[in-house]
Amino acid sequence: YTLNSGSSFVMVLQFSDQGPVADMLHSYSQSHDPASPYFNDQTLLYSKQQWQPMRFQRQDVKRHTKQLLRFRLQTPDTRD
Repeated sequence: YTLNSGSSFVMVLQFSDQGPVADMLHSYSQSHDPASPYFNDQTLLYSKQQWQPMRFQRQDVKRHTKQLLRFRLQTPDTRD
């Protein structure tokens, strides 16, 4: 069964003097590939009601980044 729509994301947000502080739950995972580590990771966390912190500060995002992908839009004058 491929999940295409529906409620999937819940966030709790607080505005503090240091900036936003938030936790989130994602009810289904990002990958449709059963061999991927992201196939059921979020679903398992959701089933245990384990909220995940959201990262807003640049240093927090960098520290928790697992992979960085850069995409470039090809326009007619940039095609090979």
